[in-house]
Amino acid sequence: PDYLDLHRAGGLLLWIVLLIIATSGVALNLPDQVFRPIVSIFSTLKPSMEDIAVESTATHSEPAPLSYNDAIARAYTEAGKHHWQITPQQLFHIAEYSAYAVGFTRSGESAETGLGPSYYYFDDRTGALITADIMGEGGAGEIYFQAQYQLQTGRILGLPGRILICITGLAVTMLSFTGIY
Repeated sequence: PDYLDLHRAGGLLLWIVLLIIATSGVALNLPDQVFRPIVSIFSTLKPSMEDIAVESTATHSEPAPLSYNDAIARAYTEAGKHHWQITPQQLFHIAEYSAYAVGFTRSGESAETGLGPSYYYFDDRTGALITADIMGEGGAGEIYFQAQYQLQTGRILGLPGRILICITGLAVTMLSFTGIY
């Protein structure tokens, strides 16, 4: 086989997928340092959790008075305001922001496909809602920002997307070998 043609054709066919993977890699690893500033040039973004936490919450040395169960209960209460039926998917404490994060899906949504789970962030002292990242809501830049993990993993397209990412990984290996050859 002509390795040069294989290398050129492979790179040409994959450049869009590789650009998406490269962009989402930057978004996942340097979101506030690189990705948000660039996206904010083209679209308005709401403040990040880090920006809000610096402004509104102080880190406390004593343990958070709210429990994980309290955070889940707050998520159900907040979702009820929108008449949503939710299923909690993830729950974690962000000590540096004095916050609990509850990842959830609304009825009929999947955490494995589309834009993935939405998130509520609650103050770990008062239980007050700090911010919410509701997938699919917001401006174009906000939705693009929300999609990055799902794009990186291929989950945005479900199983076909994950297969595409797998094939792309194998193709990059082929491109590396043909490029060296």
